[in-house]
Amino acid sequence: HVMTKNFSEFGGFEIWNGYREYPSPELESHFIFARKGRLVSQYPYLYPILCTPFYLIWGYRGLFFINAMAFIGIVSLCYAVAQKLFADRNLALNACLILILATFSWEYSQAAWPHATSLLFIMAAFYMFICSFYGKTSRTALLLALICGFITGLGAGIRVDSIFVLPCFIIAFLFLQPHRPGLAFAVCIGSLPGLSILSATNYSKFGVFSPFSYGRSDESSMGLLEIMRYLPFAGLTTVAVVVLWVVTRYPALNISLHRYKRPAIFIIIL
Repeated sequence: HVMTKNFSEFGGFEIWNGYREYPSPELESHFIFARKGRLVSQYPYLYPILCTPFYLIWGYRGLFFINAMAFIGIVSLCYAVAQKLFADRNLALNACLILILATFSWEYSQAAWPHATSLLFIMAAFYMFICSFYGKTSRTALLLALICGFITGLGAGIRVDSIFVLPCFIIAFLFLQPHRPGLAFAVCIGSLPGLSILSATNYSKFGVFSPFSYGRSDESSMGLLEIMRYLPFAGLTTVAVVVLWVVTRYPALNISLHRYKRPAIFIIIL
């Protein structure tokens, strides 16, 4: 709310308290902090920017309105994805019922949080991924993969953790039979504009040109030191994915995997 209010009034990324030289320490929290004489929020700014037109009309309720509209889009995309995958109207309608009645989606649609809007971007990216998978020509599939990546990159500007869908798309394209590395690469390239914008806004706020930074040095920030901590796990995961990819590509290895099923399961669990 504070981010949207200040952006709509001043058009910037600063939390305004009336005194540029002395940001009020009372406004500081885990989410808002002072940096070089400015109060800034740790969160990305695409959501407040999207909310601004509605905020100017309805005030705080404008943040609820955009999530309610996003919810309609989420359910529509849920139906479209299920129908695209299974061509079964009853199954698609049941998928929508499960989404509405058995998840938190309705609760988030009635809130000022950015979760519903973030989910709309994720669902749109997933739908583009499915359309790329079924693309009739290689050019169409490539274009849809670029759009998938572009929406994913923008989604990170609403909630940073949205970026975790990106490796899901990449791995899926690489594990297809036959695999499609060009589409996986296109998804990565498509995500760069959105991530670049997020990096630029983070640099404006924190002085850190990274899309995954919260501007702090504590555990909530994905700075360089934090990323370094995850490198061993990321390396191990990469090796495991490569091994699985090789095993599923060569029949001789695949037969061996079935022959030694118990040791294989044990290794996979490890």
